[in-house]
Amino acid sequence: MKKNVLIVLCLIFTYSVKAQNQVEEKKFIPSGTAYAKIYSNFNISIQNPEPIYKFELTRAYFGYKYQMSEFLSANVCLDAGKTTSLEQIVYFKYAALVYQKNKLNLTFGLIGLEHFYQQEKFWGYRYIYKSFLDQNGLSHSADLGATVKYKITPKIKFDATVRNGEGYKNMASDNTLRAGAGFTIESIKNVIVKAYYDIYQKSETQSMITGFVGYKFEEKARIGVEYNMILNNCFKASNDLQGISAFATYSISKKFEIFGRYDKLFSNTMSEQNNPWNYSKDGSTIIGGIQFNPMKHVNIALNYQGYIFDDSKKERVNNVFVNFEYAF
Repeated sequence: MKKNVLIVLCLIFTYSVKAQNQVEEKKFIPSGTAYAKIYSNFNISIQNPEPIYKFELTRAYFGYKYQMSEFLSANVCLDAGKTTSLEQIVYFKYAALVYQKNKLNLTFGLIGLEHFYQQEKFWGYRYIYKSFLDQNGLSHSADLGATVKYKITPKIKFDATVRNGEGYKNMASDNTLRAGAGFTIESIKNVIVKAYYDIYQKSETQSMITGFVGYKFEEKARIGVEYNMILNNCFKASNDLQGISAFATYSISKKFEIFGRYDKLFSNTMSEQNNPWNYSKDGSTIIGGIQFNPMKHVNIALNYQGYIFDDSKKERVNNVFVNFEYAF
């Protein structure tokens, strides 16, 4: 009898120790990761009487992500970028607190904007050329505000954002907010669809509509098309801007990809005017090149970037770039 009792006690003790070890193994341990990403290039401008050669450091991101609990994390990132005066100015790009649990994601602070993220990620060559909204100044990639994201189903996601509207380079805020919402659908194999709408009211009500469709051919190729329209641009009545961006990329091998992109920006013609209000800037962008990926986190691209103005009196822009992206 005593022997049986001893065996039972030993089994209980063993089970208790094992259970305790499992609890300790599951105990969350806070951790953080530093990261950096740099964009640089060498380019030749050939639209002038004589070519202009130039080395540039266009962007450098330095950040730190910290997972403070199972559901709560923080991300802070500095953005050193070139201004029109060719000076390097450092901004906060992100400084956000993130709550993520199951289907719900809440982000507060200086946040990245979801409608930018989808198109930019699918394009995949941000170090070469910005996404359409960013390049043409129709919206910002980050801003002070809050975002809620929710997975309605594994294939359908909803996001809504309220933000200052001035962008991450301008921390000042007036008494207005820019609000938007969108849906992302990935219900069909290898297809992603994104629709987004936002509204921003000052002297006039400015509103923006964007739509995006992307398709991946397994790991070999991808194509994407986006349409953007902004009404009462810069709060000027009837000053509307529209644009399309179409791009494609194909993997020749594990290390080489070829890519191409076409953008078209156009504006409406006001009454009693002969040309669209944005005629001096309206036009078409053409990009094409090849990317080499010698190792993980390093990309090099030889590419052509051209711009054809709708105004035939303005000279066509022709540039040849060698772009570099490296991250750690």
